[in-house]
Amino acid sequence: MDVSFEDVLLIALNGAFLLILSIQDLKHRTISLIPVILLGIVNAGLCVATGRGLKDVILGVIPGVFAIMLSLGTRGKLGLGDGLVLLVSGLVFDWNRVLSVWLLALVLSALFGLVLILMKKANIKTALPFVPFLFTGFAALEIAERVKI
Repeated sequence: MDVSFEDVLLIALNGAFLLILSIQDLKHRTISLIPVILLGIVNAGLCVATGRGLKDVILGVIPGVFAIMLSLGTRGKLGLGDGLVLLVSGLVFDWNRVLSVWLLALVLSALFGLVLILMKKANIKTALPFVPFLFTGFAALEIAERVKI
C-alpha cells in the first residue's frame, strides 16, 4: 500500500495530538480545549488542502457529534472532550475510521476497567480517562493497516 505525504502528515499530526491529549487526560482527568482547537484548525486546513469533499467531512464528523450528544445526554458521565476529539478527527478521516477508533477504544476501556474491577482496584463507577484509549485504538488501527492484519 502506497502512503502519500498527506497521509503521513495526517497520521503523524493526529497521533501526536492524541498522545499529548492522552498524557493530559491521564495526569489531570480532563483535557484542555486549546490542543483540541489547534487540532481542529490543523485538520480543517488539511481538509481544505487535500480537497476533501463536503459529504466526506459531514460523514466523518457524525461519530463525534453522536459522542457529544451522548455526553450532553448523560450530563458529562461520558466526556465532552472525547466527543470533540472524535469530531475534529472526522474532518480528515472518514466516518468508518473514526467510528472504528471509537468502538475499539470503547472495547479496550471496558476490558481495562474489567481487569481493574477483578483486581479490586476499581468499581463499576470508577471513571477512566478515555483519550488514551482513543490514542491506542488509533495507533492499533494504523499499525494493523500497515502490516495488513
